[in-house]
Amino acid sequence: MAVVKYKSQNYKFEDPEFPLEAGPGIDNDGVEWLRPSELAVGPRLLSDGVSGADVVGSERGASAWFATACSVLTARPSLLLQLIPSYADQDYGTQFHPGILQFEFGRQGRAYRVVVDDRLPSRGGQLLRCHSDDGAEFWSALLEKAYAKLHGGYAALANGRIADAIASFCRGIPDSWDLRHLQAQVDLTNPVARDRLARILQSFVRRDSILLFSLRRTGDYTADNLVYGRGYLLSDVQQVRLKDGSPVWLLKLQTAHFHDNSEWKGPWRDGGPEWGQLDIESASRVNHWFKDDCVFWISLTDAMARFSDLDMSLAPDGSRNWKRVCLEGRRGAGNPPTEPQYLLRIRGDGFQTVTVCLEQGGPEAACRPDLLAPMGLELLRAEDNRNTRLPLGAGPPSARLVARAAMERRAVITLGASLPPGSYVLLPQFGDAEIDFTIRAFSRLKFQLSHPLTSSRTQGSGCRARSHKSVSRLVVQRVTGVAAWLKCPPAEVKIKLRVACPNSSISDWYSRYYYAEPEQGDTFETDLRLLIHRYKLGEPVNIDVYYSAVGSYTKSQVGQVSIGESAAPTGQEAALIGQDGQPIGVSLHCALCTVEDWEEI
Repeated sequence: MAVVKYKSQNYKFEDPEFPLEAGPGIDNDGVEWLRPSELAVGPRLLSDGVSGADVVGSERGASAWFATACSVLTARPSLLLQLIPSYADQDYGTQFHPGILQFEFGRQGRAYRVVVDDRLPSRGGQLLRCHSDDGAEFWSALLEKAYAKLHGGYAALANGRIADAIASFCRGIPDSWDLRHLQAQVDLTNPVARDRLARILQSFVRRDSILLFSLRRTGDYTADNLVYGRGYLLSDVQQVRLKDGSPVWLLKLQTAHFHDNSEWKGPWRDGGPEWGQLDIESASRVNHWFKDDCVFWISLTDAMARFSDLDMSLAPDGSRNWKRVCLEGRRGAGNPPTEPQYLLRIRGDGFQTVTVCLEQGGPEAACRPDLLAPMGLELLRAEDNRNTRLPLGAGPPSARLVARAAMERRAVITLGASLPPGSYVLLPQFGDAEIDFTIRAFSRLKFQLSHPLTSSRTQGSGCRARSHKSVSRLVVQRVTGVAAWLKCPPAEVKIKLRVACPNSSISDWYSRYYYAEPEQGDTFETDLRLLIHRYKLGEPVNIDVYYSAVGSYTKSQVGQVSIGESAAPTGQEAALIGQDGQPIGVSLHCALCTVEDWEEI
């Protein structure tokens, strides 16, 4: 530890690498760089614990966003101690302090240790940047200096983001939502959309992610007593029911202890009339105490309407509730350059939420747009047995597109999607830049993310080595009429497909089980996609449909259909034939596209 080393030498450290500039928005004339021992009597890193008063913004608001990010640390003090390794050795006290401190941040799945001296910009004995109301407490000022050094100095913080700082504190994946933009896209008056959003937030909280609501500064307080520029940490999400049976989604927020009576004063405030409308079970589960503790509940719809931003650190280090994959890559030069492709496989029967983070540059690039290349990210649906690069020139890309993060000049881009089981291709995009990058993906369930795919001529098809005559892409989009044929509700049955093609790479392929969604009626959306390498031309593709009762794995055949090579490549309805050789009123919609060169498909 550097502090111990310099203490033994009785030497005050001066950091030659840190630029002595107070940063944009602060006049550097008359600025003095003073140490805590020169600013206060008996300085400490922490004094009497952690509170919201420990983090006050700077002159002219130059540190406002960083102070908001530090709301996470004042609400979760254990995170602060992780940032200051060997805190007891580094703290000020009665003995000589050498003026050197070490902090530890995370980025791109790696830990960065940052050493700074304790000289801080001041004027007239008052700190100019982030500081504590307690003049003898210095953790927030020194933490900001260390974070600034990681990114190139105070000047770089002018372009900082709350989400990046939170992720550096927690060593997670940064993401941020513009809630004003989200409200324009999501109709929260729709119960289905509201439930989907609430369950996403609930799953994040239950898996140790950090979510911070805030309001962009336009004043001091809202009419409902929320504070502009302050962070509100989401700690719980609950669906409660009123006595009339109607459901309400509530968010539990906490801000640091500012002792300024700044709790929410709108609906579901402490002691509000809404609490008397709860049914007994919901009241017992929420178990909210009415006291001035900077903890309150607010409805999901009010939170989305009142706050402007939601900044997050997802899947932080130390949490065992996430499955993670981290890959490093390089997009090299070429004419044209070749975009790397990564294969993502989702297993099981149900939908799975996967979040992918694409990062570029070192820590200094996070606050320096001039060091960044434009980059974007696309997630494309691929065939379930594909293990080679997608030929992006074959057909309209939108036919396979699942999700997209638009090209932006940013250090971090995050893309999340709720995906059914199957195979997908991740396609990072960098324009014309030659660049090193990191891809991090995580989900609560197991998944596979491969190293970059190669072309089929380089890697092989993953099928038998036998020479093929042609390659077909089969897509079975949906099956209709099974429940009517069985004379049962669609919710009571599930289906499975079997695909076989003589003299090909697909001799006996079984799909997963598919379920009918309530809004789809008697239609099972399958989206089964397969590559079929044919060793003999003219053979049909046979598709069998099986059914099972929900909760059972004993399957029975519904019927079969044979698709010839002349089938429509854009899709056609095909009637299933029963065991008696007659149509049974069940149909599937499928497409079959056949080419001779597998590089085209």
